[in-house]
Amino acid sequence: MRRAPASAAALLGLAFVAVVLAGGLAAGHGINHLSADPQVSADGVVRMESVFATEDGFVVVYHEGADGERVLAHRPFSASTRDVYDVEVRIPDAAWADLPANATLRAVLHGDDGDGSFDPASDPPLSAFGGVAGESFVVRRGPTAYVGASSGAGVRRSADGVVELRSVHLPERGYVVLRNSSGGAPAEVVGVAPLDAGHHANVSVALDDAFFAARAANATFSVWAHAYVDDGDGAFDGEDRPIRVGTEPVGTRFGVEKLPPGRTPTPTPGEGSLVVTAAPTGTPTSTGASPSPTATPTRSPSATTTPGTGGAGTGFGPAAAVLGLAVAALALGRKG
Repeated sequence: MRRAPASAAALLGLAFVAVVLAGGLAAGHGINHLSADPQVSADGVVRMESVFATEDGFVVVYHEGADGERVLAHRPFSASTRDVYDVEVRIPDAAWADLPANATLRAVLHGDDGDGSFDPASDPPLSAFGGVAGESFVVRRGPTAYVGASSGAGVRRSADGVVELRSVHLPERGYVVLRNSSGGAPAEVVGVAPLDAGHHANVSVALDDAFFAARAANATFSVWAHAYVDDGDGAFDGEDRPIRVGTEPVGTRFGVEKLPPGRTPTPTPGEGSLVVTAAPTGTPTSTGASPSPTATPTRSPSATTTPGTGGAGTGFGPAAAVLGLAVAALALGRKG
């Protein structure tokens, strides 16, 4: 049997290790990670959908202005064994008032040099796959609107088509609307749940029967979750519009794994030790359920509306990046 050159064999070995990591370390993370999505804030509190750090440090929020990038706010963040969700960073009032109505911010994980005090000169950014652990997102001043779901390598598991969103905040009565992800962009409506104004935790939404039935057992697919305001008629239809920050709808993208019938969903590694930071002072109390006339998940209507464009979401970030390394390694091996 002809043996591969040493360089090619090494690259194939790297590909194998990368695939193993994709199924192991990245699935439980084990790598620095931060995700944030389009949102509306009433008081300068901005939320990171999920954060994971391998060492103690800080979550730092920047803004790029006419005079260059500046630090708006930061908060300490301890090394974690699981994703920490809905991590809040409060921007000081003066800096918050000075931002444009729709501002593009950048959140970055920084390490700590040991003194417990943030200094950009001595506390460098933490790395993730050779880059910086951070993400840009847009925020608008106004009544708070936010959607948080699984992110990074985490997925929601469902055997019956019902998925759960961790956190939804609406400024007034409306809906959380699920859309199929087609080519990475939001497409047709596949689930709707009506909600009152305020903060809601663990919101159950039923996926459309035909859509869920068409997914293969054990397959993982992406879904977008967006916040909508009701137009006043109490029924979701084409007249209802998503809450936007500039051109971006408030929401996120997350993964769903379809379990075979009869299997009981079990927590993913990232969900097994779920950590959620406290809500800011003055946040309305969570209802945790849909308003009348029903408190059960509702199936999506037959009518669909034009999908929104954009909306930051990490989908399968760490795992996808590791698998990318595997593909790159194999490609290099062929070139060699």
